[in-house]
Amino acid sequence: MPALSPQEFVSRDYSSDLSAADLLRAYRLMVLSRKLDERCWILHRQGKIAFHISGIGQEACQLAAGLALEPGKDYYFPHYRDLVTVLALGMKPVDVLMGTYGKAGDPGSGGRQMPNHYNYRPANIVSVSSPVTTQVPQCAGVAFAIKLRGEDRVAMCALGEGATSQGDWHEGLNWAGINKLPFVCLVENNNYAISVPMDKQMPVANVADRGYAYGMPGVAYDGNDFFECYNVTREAVERARRGDGPTLLEARTTRLT
Repeated sequence: MPALSPQEFVSRDYSSDLSAADLLRAYRLMVLSRKLDERCWILHRQGKIAFHISGIGQEACQLAAGLALEPGKDYYFPHYRDLVTVLALGMKPVDVLMGTYGKAGDPGSGGRQMPNHYNYRPANIVSVSSPVTTQVPQCAGVAFAIKLRGEDRVAMCALGEGATSQGDWHEGLNWAGINKLPFVCLVENNNYAISVPMDKQMPVANVADRGYAYGMPGVAYDGNDFFECYNVTREAVERARRGDGPTLLEARTTRLT
């Protein structure tokens, strides 16, 4: 079944709730993330840090996820490119850099994790695992616990479209659909799994086309349009919070680095 459009999925204009101060904060976060990402890219090329993988170009859809969730209440399982998302949820640039340099001041792991493996307990940001897609069944498991406990929370995970070729993706979405979990899966589709194009990864036009097979709506939208991203992501989060089940989101975005 074809993916839904934003117009078919979104029930109201959530972006109208954003004040001038909210929009200024959103712009500031995107610029801050871009500059921090660029600096880490340079540091890696200079051999001063061990690893960096960039999210430049994908900030709009990532920020929308950070603003749609309630930090410290909802759970977020990030993609390794999700720098602006974790900043929106409460991490500070110094927290990110402590992890990047492997310093003991890293609030997530004390410098024991790899760079870009974001985790921050105060905001319920669960650590990235190096094997791609492991965050999907982890997120579905947390969503299952939320439902069993009757809690007013949502669990969201993010990943690239290449990661949807892994078996963990099927298991996580299948479990979420069967149990009608408060679960949102955000696929940040930049058309390349590192270097493998999308048409070498899957035979469908949209990742979101697969949502129907898992018993959930799949929505494909412009991942570079902040307002569209916010409306779609907020609708998916509110839907999960109401107990209406999971949603598969596909943000069609552009990776610039």
